Amino acid sequence: MKRILVVDDEESIRLTLSTILTREGYTVQAVGSFDEVTQILPSFPPDTIILDVLLPKVSGLDILKYLKEHGVDAPVIIITGAPDIQSARESLRHGAYDYIAKPFTLDVLRQSVGRAIKEKELLDARRELEEQKRRYQEDLERQVRERTAELQRRNAELAALNRLGAILAESLSLEHTLQAAIAELVAAVGSPLGAVYLLREGSFALAAAVAQSKGVAGLLPTTLAGAVPDVPADGPVRVAATTLPDDLRKALVAASADGVWLAGLVIKAETEGLLVVAAGTEEPDASLLSASARQIAVAVQNAKLFEESVTRRQHTEAIIQNMADGVLVLDKQDRISACNPALRNILGILREDLVGHSIHEFRDSPDLGLAALWEIGAPSADLIEQLQAMSYDSTSASEMPFVVRREVSLSAPLNRIVMVYTTQLRDLAHNPMGQVRLVRDITRERELDRMKSDFISIVSHELRTPLFYIKGFIELLLQGKAEDPKVRTEFLNIIRDQTDHLSKLVEDILDTSKMEQGSLVLKRERVPVEDLIRQAVADAEGMAANAGVELRVEVAEPLPEVIGDFVRLKQVMTNLIGNAIKFSKSGSIATVRGLRKPGEVWVQVQDQGAGIPAHSLPHVFDKFFQAESSQTRSTGGVGLGLYIARQIVENLGGRIWAESEPGRGSTFTFALPVQENPEDTHETDAT
Repeated sequence: MKRILVVDDEESIRLTLSTILTREGYTVQAVGSFDEVTQILPSFPPDTIILDVLLPKVSGLDILKYLKEHGVDAPVIIITGAPDIQSARESLRHGAYDYIAKPFTLDVLRQSVGRAIKEKELLDARRELEEQKRRYQEDLERQVRERTAELQRRNAELAALNRLGAILAESLSLEHTLQAAIAELVAAVGSPLGAVYLLREGSFALAAAVAQSKGVAGLLPTTLAGAVPDVPADGPVRVAATTLPDDLRKALVAASADGVWLAGLVIKAETEGLLVVAAGTEEPDASLLSASARQIAVAVQNAKLFEESVTRRQHTEAIIQNMADGVLVLDKQDRISACNPALRNILGILREDLVGHSIHEFRDSPDLGLAALWEIGAPSADLIEQLQAMSYDSTSASEMPFVVRREVSLSAPLNRIVMVYTTQLRDLAHNPMGQVRLVRDITRERELDRMKSDFISIVSHELRTPLFYIKGFIELLLQGKAEDPKVRTEFLNIIRDQTDHLSKLVEDILDTSKMEQGSLVLKRERVPVEDLIRQAVADAEGMAANAGVELRVEVAEPLPEVIGDFVRLKQVMTNLIGNAIKFSKSGSIATVRGLRKPGEVWVQVQDQGAGIPAHSLPHVFDKFFQAESSQTRSTGGVGLGLYIARQIVENLGGRIWAESEPGRGSTFTFALPVQENPEDTHETDAT
């Protein structure tokens, strides 16, 4: 029911109005003074007030002012027994809703009160609407603030993820990258402690750790074993500190954290490690932790792949750089991608800055090595045609890349023969991406082939000649054509000499074989050099006399002993003296000297023969080497004597060399170190 407050100093009017309005269905309270008004208002908030203007002490206008000042918004109907325009104006000016002059009819009162009640209802409705509006406005502002804060948080997380991604992409060095990444993540989520553990050989090893408090990160365990819950693959989980291992729990307590977030570093169903973030004052967003874990997992896998790639590349580069054969790699534009030291050594190239240069830059180069590089590396029309025509079936594991082989002879001063093996590089889609050339120096092989051919020719000749003599003179003896004892003795001497020649040939071949197999044993004993010289000369006197060559011995002073094999050193001297005799003219002199040098004893054999050409001198100790062909020379031999001599001398710690001047003879010298420890005698393998 609507409430009406009647204020009038006349009791009859109060009673009349109360009765009439009560009948109209209103709740009515009637008072006669200002004091009563102030007392009743708190307990009876009216919907309409009927107020008499002429009241004792406090006028109706003053009460009207009071009501407006104290927020009473009920419409006020002014009633007065002495109406005038001025009074009406004042009343309306001070907020009165209506003005009625006494006496008034019931209809006038009913209409005025009805309008006032409706006005109050409108005021209440407007106030309710305004209150709802205010609440809606406040709720909207709250939602805006919350959404703004959420957006700010999301933006901060996104910015953190962007920074995290930038850090992880900045370097493939895991140690630096993970440390910076976990520092960024800890700062973004407001965590007091964070760490990354990587899976190594079945356990999680600490890779990076960051804490807000100094020294806390150092409390983290270096490894996490089975006490840690299974690594979550589908998102982070919060684990109470009480369920964690003691060492990890101690670190969390030091960081003032009662729990920890665990997120698996999982990529393509493979676990790379574990992300550990201590719970802070605010719970981190699970999506941020998940995204961070994924990014870190990708970075870890990328770093591993990069490390494996670097290792493979270094391994490949090490193989190429240390290969005995030369390697030249060209890209599709014929630019040099790799040129190893072996190839530069084969071609005598001193430059090392070849990578990136086109092979065609070195065509007609004044540098003979670079010109040779172009000759080897430049793709000819035939080579390109062969490479383009080749087929390569990648689906067959047994199918090998097609290889083009060609032999290249390099002119002076290189004087080398190389075999160049060329194959085409292809990518995974089998598209050509360059060429690889393997360059093998086969100069020695070709020389060995030539030497073997010469050896067969020489040996066949050296065997055929004495066998021819032996067989011929034996047939003469069997036919009885040597009845004269002198003739028979001469025939037998020839057979003996030819047999000795065959025996020497076989011994040289056997010694060479033993040396190459490492089975020739040399004694290490005290050797008196002067006795060695004189015995070797005495054994050669007969050969010298038959050749008309005089042998002289020159030993200026007593010679110290050396450590060596007396028998083998005598073999060396016999070989050198025999060569001096064979290559000297009748009537010439061959001199054998013994010289004492600082720390060494020298033995020299000098002849007065034709000498050795300068181009042949460096090769006189090579196996099978002969300065003249077996078909034209008359001295015999297969070119093994000097080779064997060098092997014996060098394996006894000495050295041997030759000096010669065409037309003035040759001098062969070997030097052995003077004996320092008389007890140092044993046997050694000549390897």
